[in-house]
Amino acid sequence: MIIVIGALSVVSGAYLAFKGAEFSEYFSGILIGVVLIGTALFTRNPHLPGLWALLLLLACQGTPAPDEPERFPYRGWNILSSHRENGLRTLDQAAAYGVNHIELSHYQLCHDLKDLRQPENRAATNFFIEAAHARGIEDVFVWDHAFYALDYYPDRFKVESQSRPEDFAHHTTKFAGGLQQQLNLDDPAFWQWVYADYDSLLALVPGLDGVVLTFIETGSYVIYQHSEKMPDPAQKLAALVDSLGGHLIDRHGLKLTIRTFIYNQFEKDIILDVLQRIERNDITVMIKMVPHDWFLTYPYQDYVAEIPFPVVIEYDGGMEYAGENVIANTFPDYFADAFKHYARYPHVVGYCARVDRFEETTAIGTPGEVNLYVLSQLAQDTSLATEVLTRQFIADTYGPEAVPWLQPAFDSAFSFILASMYTLGTHTANHSRLNFHRPNIYQSHTTGEWYPPDQQLRWVGHGVNRRFHNYRDVIDVLSFPLALYGARPQLAEERRHRRTFLSPLQNRYRGHAQRPGLGGG
Repeated sequence: MIIVIGALSVVSGAYLAFKGAEFSEYFSGILIGVVLIGTALFTRNPHLPGLWALLLLLACQGTPAPDEPERFPYRGWNILSSHRENGLRTLDQAAAYGVNHIELSHYQLCHDLKDLRQPENRAATNFFIEAAHARGIEDVFVWDHAFYALDYYPDRFKVESQSRPEDFAHHTTKFAGGLQQQLNLDDPAFWQWVYADYDSLLALVPGLDGVVLTFIETGSYVIYQHSEKMPDPAQKLAALVDSLGGHLIDRHGLKLTIRTFIYNQFEKDIILDVLQRIERNDITVMIKMVPHDWFLTYPYQDYVAEIPFPVVIEYDGGMEYAGENVIANTFPDYFADAFKHYARYPHVVGYCARVDRFEETTAIGTPGEVNLYVLSQLAQDTSLATEVLTRQFIADTYGPEAVPWLQPAFDSAFSFILASMYTLGTHTANHSRLNFHRPNIYQSHTTGEWYPPDQQLRWVGHGVNRRFHNYRDVIDVLSFPLALYGARPQLAEERRHRRTFLSPLQNRYRGHAQRPGLGGG
């Protein structure tokens, strides 16, 4: 009878193990069964101690080691376009590449939660949420920016601006909220209105898993809003994150990633202060692979080590400033070098890569898909060689016989872009349009902004073989002061301010990381 009970205990434990139960749930049953069987056999036949020992040894030997946590549990892609055919192909490939996180963003989907009030945005966003979940992708997030444009909020929550003109020296001019009027952050009724507004917006996306919150590139930048209780800019930003984070996480059960998009060194210093002041410990921080925007000559972010939260690195596989994959954007070394650089930080927990731009442009099904493939493979094993991954992608996509023909073309694409959309290391197009008369090129999108003064140089080979200073030799020569700045003297002043390094903020750099292999075009 004891043997029967022991056998049943072993079978029960084995069944639980087969069904995927926790180790502690099934091991005790197996061990008890083995002990009962062994005891019964031993008492019936004292000549079987060897069998008893063997059974006990086998039971103990079956103890599995606990599973180690994944090194990069956050493996994301970001869809910007509402194009459904491309989006479904993207989700199919995402599942095949082990992606477990999807973000839906920008103006055709959900750049701000308020966009969901537009029927076409809401329909497309919910369509992709359901499609991603149907493919086994765990998390689907949408983007949001706080606060929205000033006219979105009732007038009863606004006060006349008491700020001085110099307080707006670094204000991005296209986001006007705070210049003439300010939101009153000290009014509890304002926050209750915001929470109620979020409740109504989130009800439009019932399948949502989380939100990516940006608080820099916003209609009403919170640091320029009114508060006597929080006079410091970092206080306002930290309060915004804690307040909205509490509402999204605690009330709605959502996950929250905050995105630290920055335009300049001034904003970077504020962000570092903010990250130390945020009280919540259940958020993730997402930063771009490079500061500001997606320019190939920008350095790596230099403040990752100072972020006291899990960090996700944002990449642009959609190639906003390099051709949008309409032309060959095969940059496997560029992406692999960055991934391995950031993988050195133990609190970097993953990546999120844009896969398209707008309308029909997408990396999926183009040579530029190699960039996404490389990221997905390195998330599994950072020791993999980029050349091997590139060859494997070409062989799998175009056939093994195509490798010797296509690999040189894949390797050349980076240099071609630097020689066409860049001039002397400065991006001189309008996104991916070859329009060389965009003021931002010479004012706010300058490569030198992100390098220490003694490193604002660009080497150009191809028979030229000399270094060019980002401002004296490039911006001053290429820009058109009368045409571009004559009617906008504030831009001319800011350009002069940047060129002569008058701001002490530009001289504060932390562990600057130069990317390898960035010669001039």
